[in-house]
Amino acid sequence: MSDDEDCDDLPMIDVNSSVKDASSFEMPSADVVASQRAHELACEAELRDMRARAEHDERRLSVSRSPRARDRSSSGEDEAALAAAVRALDVLPRAAPPAPHTLCAALAPHLPSAAAPLAARLQSASQDTAAELLLRAVTSVIRTFRGEPGDWEDDDVLSTGAVLAAAVLGRVPRARRALHALLDDRATDAQLKKLCGLLAAAFPEARERMQLSDALRSGGGRGADRLAARLAAAALLQLLRPNTQDASEEVSVEQLADAAHSWAQLDEGSRYVCVQLAGRVLAAGAGDADPGQLAARRRLLAALVPPAAPSSRPDRLKVVVGVSKLKLLFQNSEN
Repeated sequence: MSDDEDCDDLPMIDVNSSVKDASSFEMPSADVVASQRAHELACEAELRDMRARAEHDERRLSVSRSPRARDRSSSGEDEAALAAAVRALDVLPRAAPPAPHTLCAALAPHLPSAAAPLAARLQSASQDTAAELLLRAVTSVIRTFRGEPGDWEDDDVLSTGAVLAAAVLGRVPRARRALHALLDDRATDAQLKKLCGLLAAAFPEARERMQLSDALRSGGGRGADRLAARLAAAALLQLLRPNTQDASEEVSVEQLADAAHSWAQLDEGSRYVCVQLAGRVLAAGAGDADPGQLAARRRLLAALVPPAAPSSRPDRLKVVVGVSKLKLLFQNSEN
């Protein structure tokens, strides 16, 4: 496998030769891996059971339905609408990444002065040149990690984190692992808070924040995952209660539960994004056994009610399916 190949899906192994001249490997324990795999298998089994029950109910309904009712429900318009809905639920091709100069234009007003020269070069460069500059920046950061152990100053974390975030969104090879290493191993909680405010200010739309949150998640339960959860919660509150929250401040589940009453006033497209973000917020806090947190999570989950009259419209169907998945995954664990 070449160095230029994108191996972002592989776990990063941190080798620190400065500690007692020995290599230190940080890997999840076997118990953690086995527990996660068992949970995944249980969820897959529940999904298979749901599909089997749905198929059984559909067959029973088709047998028991009267000829007249069958004729009414099988009109050409209904069949065409259902076919369109099914096509809309198919997996769509992966969208093209945003152009590097577009990402840097969004970040530039919020960057520390140390990153201003690179941001200016990226904005004025062609797309291919900007991608090459980002790749060089990622390579430089990786070399710096290997040669300079210890904490970084605030401006260094903010500048590097913002540039790496742009590289991740632009799908630059190795950028994701470099960003995870920065957030997990170098950034302090205070720096994570400042970086969250910077990224949220640069990307104010909920869908952009969700995309960035997904890119930040490392699965290690450390700095990268905490920042990803902050961005997801901020994006959800922005949809439920626009322009009422400083993005640098952490959003609590209680705030989200209190704001969830506005769910019913949103259009289906925004509702679906809310469902996606709520799933990320609930998953991030799944291990918190605090009674207050559990109560807030139950309130948030209860507020996400599917439309009363689901139709064959694709956007409405996506909301119904998304809410059903959330109930399946989190309802029992919150009781």
